[in-house]
Amino acid sequence: ISFGYLIARWRGITDIRLHGSGATGATNVARILGKRYFFIIFALDFLRAFFTLFFASHFYHYNPLYLCMLGIGLIVGNGWPIFLGFRGGKGVATALGVLAVLAPQLMIVGLLIWFIVWYAAKNVGIASVVLFVFLICASFYIRSYELWLRVAGILGIVLHQRNISDYIRYLEEKRK
Repeated sequence: ISFGYLIARWRGITDIRLHGSGATGATNVARILGKRYFFIIFALDFLRAFFTLFFASHFYHYNPLYLCMLGIGLIVGNGWPIFLGFRGGKGVATALGVLAVLAPQLMIVGLLIWFIVWYAAKNVGIASVVLFVFLICASFYIRSYELWLRVAGILGIVLHQRNISDYIRYLEEKRK
């Protein structure tokens, strides 16, 4: 379920992916429809991942491997949805929703890092990339979910590759 795509369509935009960054996530929808939609889409994507993993954790009796695989599936499904031609969101809200179930304290630290980087760089994409790098770094300390942390970090960076190259280009132009 791509909430960004569906809500944008409900608001009269045939395909949100033809606007802004081309993603279906909260940031792109907010660029086109307004800031309040950021919070709506972010919350829905976060809650979709949170409740899916929360209920699965009880079903699978908190088996870390199953939860990691499901968490990876949630990010892959968000970033490359089958029904939208494999073009979706960038996985930030989804990753945080999964993280809220697996390691809530880590999610809080990750959000704090995201806000600090966003405040300093004034760039949502770069703050998100730093969050995903943080997940990879955290995987060396949280062994029970290291698979999810590493794969989620890599997937998040891959989904943000355009943001990374745009930011590098911006820094190079600024230096000239």
